[in-house]
Amino acid sequence: MTLAVLGVGNVRYTPRVLATLAGFFGERHMKVVLCDPDEERLDLFNRLARSFFTFAKSTHELEATTDPDEALAEAELVIVQLEQNGARKLLGTPKGAREPKLEKALQVALSNLSPTAETLCLLDPSVALPVRRYRRFEWGGPITEAERVAVPHQALRWIHGEEYPYEIMAEGEESRLKAWLEDPSTAMLVLED
Repeated sequence: MTLAVLGVGNVRYTPRVLATLAGFFGERHMKVVLCDPDEERLDLFNRLARSFFTFAKSTHELEATTDPDEALAEAELVIVQLEQNGARKLLGTPKGAREPKLEKALQVALSNLSPTAETLCLLDPSVALPVRRYRRFEWGGPITEAERVAVPHQALRWIHGEEYPYEIMAEGEESRLKAWLEDPSTAMLVLED
């Protein structure tokens, strides 16, 4: 089974998504492909995933790419959490320029998504994915700017073994994401016309 996480640079969701994936032991071997157009964030969260997977003794295969087409090439399951920074990088919008519409970046990123892939959107309900069928659920509230700044530092503490991720790993055991991985029909289905 191949799962792609599109927008792994999203600090609101990624640590919890990675902790849940590290603790998920399904019936089939899983390949996890992390994707984000921001190379720095991709590197950070790729290292965090490897740290979490090692901590949980997970045997999942892990890959990382900045190319959404590469990430989605074999994906049977897709988690969409691309945020504004990733949208700007994907569309090549320079810093200081008018922020691109997230929907435009999602259209580009998901252009080669297989129609049979089970897709889960973690983005705000006001953001519609440019695909006919997907699922969504709300997972936690918004984070403050201080929390947004603190997440990369916390990730580095976990990566360097300065703190152990017991709490976040335990949270992943009972998460809605784990239920979706076991049975995608647990999330609300969205059909676009």
